[in-house]
Amino acid sequence: MAIRSRLQRHYRMVLECVRNGANSSRFPCQDGIKATGFRCLPAMFSGKCKSTSTIRIRAASFLGSNRSYHHRACGYLAGLHSYRPTSGEDKQEVDPSEESFESFEVAWEALQSVPKDLLNDFEEELWEKQSKRFVYGTKQVSVMDSVEKSSPSKVFRYLILNERPNRIQTAIEVSGVGAPYDHYTVESNSKGNKLLRPRSPSPISQTHLGGLAMALPFWYRANGITNPKNNLHDPPNCLLIGAGGCSLAHTLAANLFLQRYNAMDEPRKQQQSMPKLTVIEACSEIMDAAKLWFGAKSSRQEERDTTKRDKISESNCMEPPFFDLVHDTGELYLSSLVESLRANANNDSDSIPSPRPIDILIIDAEDGSAPPLSMQTPEFWKSTVLPSLNPCSNTIVGVNAIGSPTETSSLVRVMSEAFGGDDSYTMLVVDPPPEAEVTNRHKLIFALPSHSTVKEKLSSAAPYWRLTEDDLNDLVDAPTLWKEQLERLI
Repeated sequence: MAIRSRLQRHYRMVLECVRNGANSSRFPCQDGIKATGFRCLPAMFSGKCKSTSTIRIRAASFLGSNRSYHHRACGYLAGLHSYRPTSGEDKQEVDPSEESFESFEVAWEALQSVPKDLLNDFEEELWEKQSKRFVYGTKQVSVMDSVEKSSPSKVFRYLILNERPNRIQTAIEVSGVGAPYDHYTVESNSKGNKLLRPRSPSPISQTHLGGLAMALPFWYRANGITNPKNNLHDPPNCLLIGAGGCSLAHTLAANLFLQRYNAMDEPRKQQQSMPKLTVIEACSEIMDAAKLWFGAKSSRQEERDTTKRDKISESNCMEPPFFDLVHDTGELYLSSLVESLRANANNDSDSIPSPRPIDILIIDAEDGSAPPLSMQTPEFWKSTVLPSLNPCSNTIVGVNAIGSPTETSSLVRVMSEAFGGDDSYTMLVVDPPPEAEVTNRHKLIFALPSHSTVKEKLSSAAPYWRLTEDDLNDLVDAPTLWKEQLERLI
């Protein structure tokens, strides 16, 4: 019997059990969720997709490891059958007879009773019809590898938060389905020193959030650094809130520190202090997925003491991936940093390491809203963000925002008022390029020092944030497209 028919039959039996109060599963067989911004995984159950050529699964023995729950597809399926678009989002097309579960938790619990053989059959049909394979799955997080129909040798890996399965949080290209991922390839120079070469930024055809990396050339321009790769300047102290699969963190780290690393002899690499890029992630399951499937590592500070919040402290040596991944919430981390900065200002002792304020802050966090509602309040921006920023630097803030025009305008107003509400800062609202294929609810907001603030360091009369393709190379995919988006704002 076809998997779709079996699922539908199972759904009808389970629905009756659910209505009678039994602890059973509900497994409706519906068309995939319509895209509302980030890439979605379309027509998951529709049976309408044409079959594609099967490719050999690499590292197959690693698939499905680290599983202690019923099935790795359960979290994603629970999200599909409990997800409700928020106001203003595109509505999913669902058969009226197939109502959603009342909550993700109810759907998750119900799915535990679905026969494992049926879930395995679902996975196999997903692979045969769409060349998509779950390589990892927990209650909160799924990692799925997808073979491009037009180019079977190209495989993308997606990180998905199961409660919001219509959005892909991270997308990277990998060498094969289930293949281990490292952001760097290794070469050697004539002296035998190890040289690292980074992979390309996340493709804009899969996610537009790589555009947040523009915060780095904005900072260079605002601080009068015209040749950022000459290694003569002190690198900015960067904080990224919302790690996801760490693709943005990898890109920033490679542009900040890799040239310096490759220029060092091997002994010096072991003696150097870790540069300043700290990445905060509140969800431990996301962190586990990032480390297993996206080339991230725990911070050395966290390995020493998992209960202590790292105040952007130095690690013992400089090794890839060149950033500290810290388990914390953005609000608590910033609040702790502000407390440390204030305590240090009142302390004359040189024996206590001084925390560094932030030069570049990027907020790529979401909890159904982006940024989370708690990060859209005047109190958060005035009392938590502003005191954490470096007053001696022309600091840059970048924010991933999802919302209606009214909601975006409200956030821009809150940010502007926090930065003084005068002409000292400009709020730049950037639309992703059309090639990203996202709705107009998605924006990237940058808080930039106004031109008058930095004009003494610049000879050009044009806005300093008028970036060139050279500024954007190696930081974003399709730099020409992002440059055109910036040009439209001038």
